[in-house]
Amino acid sequence: MSRPGVVCVLWLVCRMVSSAAGPDKTPAQVAPVRELTIVGDRETRIDGKLTAQDPQHKGLGGKHYHLYEIKLSAGVHYKIDLISKTFDAFLRLEDETGKKLASDDDGGDRTDARIVFAPVKNAAYRIIATTFDGKLGAYILSVQLLNAEESTKYLQLAKATQLLEAANDLGNKAKYAEAEPLARQSLAIRRKLLGNEAYATGTSSTTLGLVLDARKKYRDAEPLHRQALAIYRKSLGDEHVEIAQAYANLADNLSHQGRHREAEDFERRALAIRRKSLGVEHLQTALSCHRLAFNLSEQGRHEDAGALLAEVLAIHRKKHGELHRETAASYRDLGVNLDRRRKSRQAEELYRKALDIRRKLFGEEHLQTASSYQTLAGNLRRQARYQEAEQIDRKVLALYRKLRGEEHRDTASACKSLALNLREQGHYSEAEQFDREALKIRRKVLGEDHPDTAWR
Repeated sequence: MSRPGVVCVLWLVCRMVSSAAGPDKTPAQVAPVRELTIVGDRETRIDGKLTAQDPQHKGLGGKHYHLYEIKLSAGVHYKIDLISKTFDAFLRLEDETGKKLASDDDGGDRTDARIVFAPVKNAAYRIIATTFDGKLGAYILSVQLLNAEESTKYLQLAKATQLLEAANDLGNKAKYAEAEPLARQSLAIRRKLLGNEAYATGTSSTTLGLVLDARKKYRDAEPLHRQALAIYRKSLGDEHVEIAQAYANLADNLSHQGRHREAEDFERRALAIRRKSLGVEHLQTALSCHRLAFNLSEQGRHEDAGALLAEVLAIHRKKHGELHRETAASYRDLGVNLDRRRKSRQAEELYRKALDIRRKLFGEEHLQTASSYQTLAGNLRRQARYQEAEQIDRKVLALYRKLRGEEHRDTASACKSLALNLREQGHYSEAEQFDREALKIRRKVLGEDHPDTAWR
């Protein structure tokens, strides 16, 4: 289809060349280069297939790739798309020396890659078509010249992608207040140019929803999560693995609003999808089991939660082995569940396993080890084994004083736990000393009006 203001076509020719580059460029290699030559006025769509026999790009994590070369004109906008139904597409654009000019992962539809580029000079440029997730298979590489109207649209969409990436980056750094306006701008652009049902609109809705969740604006975030879920279900179907995360996001939002019964339904849907799509022993399945267990615990359904936590522990032991931090956390979580079910003796055994793993992994003087000691002390106190618990409480306090300092909320918590233990043994005077120390720290660190300060 011809486009106003564009008089060119792309023609595909293949040739074999050697390419080499210096530091921070494409690593030295001998690879087939498919040369693209502009000779007319319509879009070119090239069918390709990445296989295990294709060369691997050292600078891109050893991913298999195809290399294209094309002569582009200064002042003209080009849209380059890499489209695949079998792998998460990734594009990289370089100059003729191998220097990176642009790259993209999900700037197109769903997991397709897109680069919009306007060269500053007439020259040969190189397009690397590769996979982000390591999967292989068929793809389409499309190079399209844009007229003025199209250029404006796709540059705006490229801006929306950049805004979204920046918002995600800030979110990963817990800078949620800074991330929010960027996510809002990205969503506004995509809604305007793509509509309310486009997959890309869904990804912007998801990001903004998560940012608002992080800022505890749960009611504002809820409709965004629901919109994203509706978009993904329409685009991907009800059983796609990506739908599971959308269900989980909405469930988390509802849980924060105290709507645990509603959230449970979405957690169960996420778990069912992951069990079916990924298998019962996948780590994402374990994550869904853990999330549903937490939901059930919030509803007081501890026995049902315990069955799921046992499943999580079995997955982590199989995937990671016994000596792993996730296995230790799973022992602890199941122990907490047993404690809530008044099975303190069984819980103690699991707490000691978690402690043993953490001591081996991190050593005695580590915060995770200190946390395990503190959990075990609480368990022994519930069993009225106060002298055993006291020895551990004193060890925990010494660890937190050394690792956290004298004026930290964890040190205050350790003081409070030791005071509780001493009071149970009738050592009221010494208990009062630690109570006063905990209160002094909390007043200074948390403030007079904090709930932990009020708990005296």
